[in-house]
Amino acid sequence: MTYEYFLGKSYLLKDDYRKASECFDTNFQRCPRFMKRNKASILIHLCISKMQFGYTPSLSIVAKYKLNEFHDLLLAIKQGQLYTFDQLLKTIHHKYFLSKGLLLHVETLYLLVVRNLFRQVWLALNKENKISIEIFTRAIEWSNHGEACDPLQCATLLATLISQSRVKAYISYKHMTVVLSKEDPFPKLQ
Repeated sequence: MTYEYFLGKSYLLKDDYRKASECFDTNFQRCPRFMKRNKASILIHLCISKMQFGYTPSLSIVAKYKLNEFHDLLLAIKQGQLYTFDQLLKTIHHKYFLSKGLLLHVETLYLLVVRNLFRQVWLALNKENKISIEIFTRAIEWSNHGEACDPLQCATLLATLISQSRVKAYISYKHMTVVLSKEDPFPKLQ
């Protein structure tokens, strides 16, 4: 089990999240129930590797293993709250994630937060498939508590999400709109 744990950490450092989650998943299942600290340590790394694919653990399992740092983070990710996510990383739980060696991996979840914010905008607009980039820009500003966002910066975030297949769409720069796919524009992450 120890070997699998450190092998998973090695994969995590190499950004091979699929292999890391496989190692941590089998390790978590094999770990005896009475070893709560070990299970909690495995679960932390398992959560980070699975969240890269859009899977978020249930809040009940986070509470069971007393991973309070993840509770607020999960809520911010699920609800697309950029400001809360930034505050949790930069001030509130910065030392915790830094001590676990997971700060950079948690920071990569920023795009997942942006994706969930854009999905909420899409749902609020009754699943409209043509949305102005200006609307997404205002959503980012609102989610960041009024911090200014450039439409070009928003388009860059959208282009990144599209290139990573996190959003099925294309950007019409001539009209500054995003044309989302009519069939599942926010697919499950692979």
